Amino acid sequence: MGMVRPRRKGVQDARNERSSLLAEATKGRPTIITRHGRAIAVVVNLLLPLGGKLIAVEIKLTATPTAGHTEPLERFKALAGKRAAREGVLVCRVPAARPLPGGNVALPWHEFPRWLDGRLG
Repeated sequence: MGMVRPRRKGVQDARNERSSLLAEATKGRPTIITRHGRAIAVVVNLLLPLGGKLIAVEIKLTATPTAGHTEPLERFKALAGKRAAREGVLVCRVPAARPLPGGNVALPWHEFPRWLDGRLG
């Protein structure tokens, strides 16, 4: 008998990992992808390449956003560095746009298309 080699991460393992990441993201939890214990990506709902920067957008059902709701936006900005826009956007059920910590903004869902149109020019 030959020597048993350690199994490399295969296609099915990668699919399982992707499925678990997507499951966590659909539960509304911030999902952080790591490699060798170091964060390499954060799952946010949308990344918009506008004005030479990447704007991270999170979509939540909350009508009372807190700093905790902006955690994925902040993590993304930290990982993306200079490529990230200063402003992150939390689309939610607030009655009117309002500032959030970290230079982020909470937007009512019905204002998001107008906000986007304004940036697309």
